[in-house]
Amino acid sequence: MLIDRADLKKQKKYYAENIGKIIEYRKKYRTKTWYMALQRFAKLRAQKQGIPFEITLEAVEKLKREKCPLLAVPLVYGGARKTLQSAATLDRIDSKKGYIDGNVWIISYRANTMKGNADRMELITFAQ
Repeated sequence: MLIDRADLKKQKKYYAENIGKIIEYRKKYRTKTWYMALQRFAKLRAQKQGIPFEITLEAVEKLKREKCPLLAVPLVYGGARKTLQSAATLDRIDSKKGYIDGNVWIISYRANTMKGNADRMELITFAQ
């Protein structure tokens, strides 16, 4: 089915008049789906490793922050996690415990990959 010119003009006019709302909606949607992905992939990792998983989507959303607590870089919600060093990732504070309330936080992908076997104080020292 072809779009008729009148409809196309209406769409362009609507877009031009509502660009701010459209951008805000897309940003919210991208962030919401990012939280869903963080939770879903964490759940898969927990199942694979046989560790507890008790984090709800609402709990993940409450963890949102603007900057990585370890590297102080602005966090990005959305985008390719592995190629974007400041992308938000869900991390276990104590790797010996599961994804349980009080043991998860959101940090940057770079901090998460650097963390490896280092503890929190080693990373904070490194960042300074």
